[in-house]
Amino acid sequence: MGRFDHMFAANACNFQRLATTTAIRLVYLHANNDDSQIECSLQIALDCRTAPPYHALSYCWGTETCTKCIRCDGQELLVTKDLYSALHRIRAKRAEQLFWIDAICINQHDVLERNAQVSNMRAIYDNAESVLVWLGQEDKHTAFIFRTMQTISLARAAEFTKAANLNEWPQQLLEDGNFRAMWQQRTNYDHNNMLPAPDAEIWQHFAHLFQRPWFERVWIIQEISNTCKTVVLCGLQEIIWPMIGIAANWLMRSEQGSHVRQVLQVSLRNTTPPSGITNAHFLAQPERTTLCDSPFLWMLDESRQFKATEPKDRIFALVNHAVRRVQRGNSSRVCYQDEPVSTDCVT
Repeated sequence: MGRFDHMFAANACNFQRLATTTAIRLVYLHANNDDSQIECSLQIALDCRTAPPYHALSYCWGTETCTKCIRCDGQELLVTKDLYSALHRIRAKRAEQLFWIDAICINQHDVLERNAQVSNMRAIYDNAESVLVWLGQEDKHTAFIFRTMQTISLARAAEFTKAANLNEWPQQLLEDGNFRAMWQQRTNYDHNNMLPAPDAEIWQHFAHLFQRPWFERVWIIQEISNTCKTVVLCGLQEIIWPMIGIAANWLMRSEQGSHVRQVLQVSLRNTTPPSGITNAHFLAQPERTTLCDSPFLWMLDESRQFKATEPKDRIFALVNHAVRRVQRGNSSRVCYQDEPVSTDCVT
């Protein structure tokens, strides 16, 4: 059994073979009514670097069996419930655009193709116009949590930026309309005092958001650590990724965040923050220009808290960072054939 054979055994979609190892499939999502079946079609690009504009999806595979049916090029294709929900959400606002979605764009029954596509995955995400992160459905607290993250971002910017110079902050943050509007009004408010009190119940829901499975995936290190725009979707709510990273950084490093952390240790009965918070803090890495320039062994050690379906995924999810650091544009060789692998350094 291959990596995802238990999930795709019932699929009978016929894929046109990719002519080269750099070729990729892109999925075109057709516009339909919100409650209608998902319909899409595939087209092939010879290389992601020369492909038409597309968006890449980052979501949680999980271990569930594919039970939801979509139509791809007129054929039935089974996907997981989580991906099915993501497709409905994306179609509502971004239909009739091209996407790269691994479960649809890769023939999961072709091991050689899967090896080539995973080897090329870093370039696929790097060359996307944007990365869309799907956290799952929202709850009644999500909208307020996202607004709180916006306030934290502004408070941190005001605290660490002198003379209104934002040049060192993430470009995506600077281009966000909500942030720019709040920044222009920054002198009228004390944004730290606009945050909920450390013992407010909302911080428990804040921590629960970071406990969603997506934050534990080791693959997100290469999926969102590039320079393109990353938008996080949770139900109908959305926020740009830098605001989540800054919120995690605030909770881990600021004095006010430490007070919240102490309260959470009592309420959650855990002496350490949820792993999702530490993972988001790791991904933000404010002291490093880009995560891809970090040493590979450092990344391997620091990413031990992330989870992977197979031990070898801990290597595959990071090795392209090392290749890119040594020689830009190259990719690593990935092999998913059933063969012995030493996990001494990755467990």
